[in-house]
Amino acid sequence: MFTEVMITTALSPLRALEALRELVVPGGTVAVMSSEQGSITRNTESGYDLYKASKAAFNQAAHRPR
Repeated sequence: MFTEVMITTALSPLRALEALRELVVPGGTVAVMSSEQGSITRNTESGYDLYKASKAAFNQAAHRPR
């Protein structure tokens, strides 16, 4: 279950970004949308721990400082 959720929620969106990379003009910006479920500090409700971990993994991997 862990692997399936990580592939679906974290890895696959990153693969999509990589596949579409050539469509971005030089110096262009790509925006991604996630959910508060992936926030470590703002997520205070219990439950859905595996999904939350996968969203946090995606957020961390997709984040690139300017």
